[in-house]
Amino acid sequence: MSTPEWLARALAVDYTQFLPIRVEERRFGWARPDFATVLARFPEVFLCEPRRVSLATELTTPRARTVAVARVLEVLRAEGLVAGWRNELYEVYAEASGEPLFRIERAAVKRFGIRSRAAHLNGIVETERGLAMWIARRSLDKPTDPGKLDNLVAGGVAAEHDVWQTLVKECDEEAGIPFFLAQGAQLRDTLAFDYIAPEGLDSNEVDAFDLVLPHSFEPRNQDGEVAAFELLPFAEVRERLQAGELFTIDAALVAWTCLQRWEGGRK
Repeated sequence: MSTPEWLARALAVDYTQFLPIRVEERRFGWARPDFATVLARFPEVFLCEPRRVSLATELTTPRARTVAVARVLEVLRAEGLVAGWRNELYEVYAEASGEPLFRIERAAVKRFGIRSRAAHLNGIVETERGLAMWIARRSLDKPTDPGKLDNLVAGGVAAEHDVWQTLVKECDEEAGIPFFLAQGAQLRDTLAFDYIAPEGLDSNEVDAFDLVLPHSFEPRNQDGEVAAFELLPFAEVRERLQAGELFTIDAALVAWTCLQRWEGGRK
């Protein structure tokens, strides 16, 4: 099956429209030129050149960078340039080496084009009529992609947490999946992809898990982030994926690769 046309378009990014952001020669993100102009107002933290943005060389430790960047973000938050504040820190890594460089407020990750990690779960049910998948509809109160279709469980990996801890926590909070069921989840894919977001670049590394759920299980949201759940046959999931931008981009890619895996006999 070829990737849905709308999804393929969304994942085709022209990186020449962005400036690399670095710590010395270690790239960790991408900035739009207009955002680089904003960062140039803080020369004690950011060095903005025509073709790149760098953190000041005086910031030599992860702690110093974390504190300095946080001060800038507080100003930008007050100016409305960083919205949806979460009070949740994400670890920032050098793209090539994976070296941890500093930590940053989650709401600013897309502004800086920083690669974030997440755990997503496909909830599979083997019914009498064939395979089906639980699909969530995001709450209208969500700061990103309100009302769109999503995987049964999805959550970002915060600093000091790993993917498995995040998955178990989100299983409970988003779908009411108890640990004795969640522990049956199997990691099936790690997907790295980018797409353009209103704030900048949404750069992702998603660990995609599959979990076969019993017929008797019905998801129940605990944290108010999901408006509803539907158990859909694989064929209907495929139709909705092909129809257009009904799903979030992340969830669409995770669900699409799941369909390919199961329908191709690679459970």
